[in-house]
Amino acid sequence: MKHGLLVTALLSSLVGFSFAGCAEDHNQVSQSLNRVADFKISRRFDLITPQATPTVQVFNQANQPIANAQVLIGSAINDPFRGNLKITDKNGMVAIGEWTDVAHVTVSAQGYIRQTLLNQKPGTIQMKLSTAYMTSRPMVKGQVSGLPVKDGDKMMDFSLVIPTIAKGDLMNFDLDSVISPFTDVVDVIFGKTAELPSNVSLPTQKEKYNFLVSVTLSKPDYRAYALNYGPKTFYALTGRFPFKETVDQLQADKKFYEILNYFQFTNGGLRETTVTGPSTSLNIPGMEIKFDGPAAAIKGAAIQADEVVMAMTMNDLSGGRFVPSDVKRLNSNEGASLKTIAGKPVYIVNLLKKATDFDSATQDVANRSSASMVPFKAGMQSSLLPLLPSGPTVSQSGGSYKIIVPQASNKTIDAQAINELAVTVAISNVNVVQDGTFQVEMLDRKWEVLGTSWPAEITLPAWPLEEADSAAVKRKFEVNLIGSQTSKQTDLGDDLVKAATHVTKGAAEL
Repeated sequence: MKHGLLVTALLSSLVGFSFAGCAEDHNQVSQSLNRVADFKISRRFDLITPQATPTVQVFNQANQPIANAQVLIGSAINDPFRGNLKITDKNGMVAIGEWTDVAHVTVSAQGYIRQTLLNQKPGTIQMKLSTAYMTSRPMVKGQVSGLPVKDGDKMMDFSLVIPTIAKGDLMNFDLDSVISPFTDVVDVIFGKTAELPSNVSLPTQKEKYNFLVSVTLSKPDYRAYALNYGPKTFYALTGRFPFKETVDQLQADKKFYEILNYFQFTNGGLRETTVTGPSTSLNIPGMEIKFDGPAAAIKGAAIQADEVVMAMTMNDLSGGRFVPSDVKRLNSNEGASLKTIAGKPVYIVNLLKKATDFDSATQDVANRSSASMVPFKAGMQSSLLPLLPSGPTVSQSGGSYKIIVPQASNKTIDAQAINELAVTVAISNVNVVQDGTFQVEMLDRKWEVLGTSWPAEITLPAWPLEEADSAAVKRKFEVNLIGSQTSKQTDLGDDLVKAATHVTKGAAEL
């Protein structure tokens, strides 16, 4: 089996935007989810009176104020006015009486990812920062229990362990959180081995490849990695695939998206833990959540011959926390029936990519994709913005990054007009870490940028990512153009998360 087969096939559809049971267990799950705070981003309030002093207040994702955060108004130190770099007090607040015109607002604090809000009018602004990624990622490991493994039934049972997802997370989605860049090696057949993502669990099982050859696969332990310490909820998505047919397709050099529909998804399970050290043990029951809701019938978009569309059902378990229950590849205008979880709001996530971008050997550095996440309606057709014509162009001058955003169409493939709502940029260092005998590239998020509308270019404040960084550090710039079927405009807060339905994105490296 080829690296990424089980996982990439399932969860690449999340890229465009970045969950042994009894009744008591279900209640425990519901309570855990209700304790998990949803993703929050920053927002701005107009001044109640013209005489009021503009203020910026800085919080973390748990709504706790951050003291001693640096707040920059404008494009550089002392531009547009002297003393434009302020420090927040114990309440995370700073007053800026000199601020009178539209300007970028940038906040940086130790232990958090820097954030910039583009082109803000003076007002009362709340900035909510994400916790910085840890250089050495804490590991969560264990087994997924209860899978209906039966030797000789011609089927292989598996689980994929991922964090639960909030809708807001998808706007600057980190693929490493669901498709582990770390791998484990397993023996497959005829002396061949396979590198499987570490967050896959394959219980020990034995199947016949033909009447002479039997194969035993065993990788019961999963390894998932958190970005940082704190409360985490992990979801095990379980399923099955026909062993011989899948192996034959892979032996014939079929790409994973070509065999995606061999996979049958059956159940799920989730558990909460608090990560406080380098390694945390967490066993997850794989069969407690049943995919027994009414089937979601959809129709694929009219795509080009060199494009691929995948569709996924995402279920809102509680308070905006989503988990998948099915994923299918859709041919142009092809219909499909997707599994759901009974009694839960269902959304359809669609992903569009070039076929060549699903193969690391041919993948374009721009890594373009288009995605949508909309409430399910019977008979709905996949609604997707076209791919960007290219990735963004990034240059650096005088300590400031300039990003040229490629021109994008706001008309979907089926000619539906989408409102140009917002832009986000995620800037990450590309780090290489050692995992056993393998070297792994990981993204270390350093800067998050949010702005309204779809600008032709973005010039960031002259504030280096990290003063200690070498000029040789490779950085990745991911630009997301966010659209909405329902809202024409919104602030850069929770309303943006609610309104977003479409995104088209591209990346560049510098």
